[in-house]
Amino acid sequence: MKMLQTFKLSQKLPLLVVGTAVTVTVVLITFSTSYFQRSVVHDAEIVLQSLVRDREAALNNYLESIEAAILTVSAVPSTAKAMKDMGVTWGSRSGSGQEEVSNLSMFASASSPYDIHFERNHPAFTGMMERLGYYDIFLINPEGDVIFSVAKEADYATNLISGPYNETGLAQAYQLAVVGAKEHVYFSDIAPYAPSADAPAAFAAARIQDSGGRFIGVFAVQVAIDEISSIITEFGGNLETLDVFLAGQDLKARTASRQDGGHGLLGDLGQRPHLLEAFATASESTGTDETAAGGTFYPSTALTDGSIVAAVSAPVTFRNLQWALVAELDRDEILAPAAAQRKIMILISLICAGGI
Repeated sequence: MKMLQTFKLSQKLPLLVVGTAVTVTVVLITFSTSYFQRSVVHDAEIVLQSLVRDREAALNNYLESIEAAILTVSAVPSTAKAMKDMGVTWGSRSGSGQEEVSNLSMFASASSPYDIHFERNHPAFTGMMERLGYYDIFLINPEGDVIFSVAKEADYATNLISGPYNETGLAQAYQLAVVGAKEHVYFSDIAPYAPSADAPAAFAAARIQDSGGRFIGVFAVQVAIDEISSIITEFGGNLETLDVFLAGQDLKARTASRQDGGHGLLGDLGQRPHLLEAFATASESTGTDETAAGGTFYPSTALTDGSIVAAVSAPVTFRNLQWALVAELDRDEILAPAAAQRKIMILISLICAGGI
């Protein structure tokens, strides 16, 4: 203070001007940086919620298309006829085990009434499978025997009640359909499927009834999970760290990460707070609040690898399926525009100070 008193007025004025300018500049930069940060975080919230909302709608549309196709096919008379024909002649097939049946050649002469009906129906169901984009189509009798399969993998000609695959997704969808309502489709969650070398698979099934309304079997399909992955993960923008994925209640991914080195399909996602909250609120959600708005926004949450992300999560319920849809974006990428703006303001301030 004494040193300042020794300065002449002509020396004090420039110091006062510079000091005031520096103080104002620091305040402006601090305020502006805080404002820009809030702005870009809000923009990220809008983008992530929009992504979640759009993908949830697309996923529901896809699942509804599967449901509509299954209800249509299971209700047409030709499906009931195929079910009856192969069901009645099931005991006449060439050989009584899975190996003999699965080795039937589509080009060989039929050796039993069952073989005749199988060969007669196989082309139509194959065309249907390819046209609708499924991995396989099944007919299963009320006793649980898989009496028809287009692909004829290891599940063909086994029993879904007492056989080796009675705890698989196909068995689950079948069992739900057997005890369920008519004109209703039941889904199994994406899970490893033993007959397909433990590759992830999902299934959907509905009851088949004859013209008299009697239950005669189940029509089931193996769903194209690649299509689900495409719906969820594809993004044409330039957000480098964006990840969008489906998760199950077991906290494992139902779609693989978009990021190199990220989680794989059915990979463990860990205890992510926004993921846990999505399932915690799923039973309370009415579908008109958080879900309609695109999910709940979490401006800053830590992942198990130490990275910090902003995230949006929303519960996704379709018939008997319960998932969570999550979008994550790295905080550093979100705040990068604010950091760049701060550097520009500092540079301008230094130039102005130099001019003074």
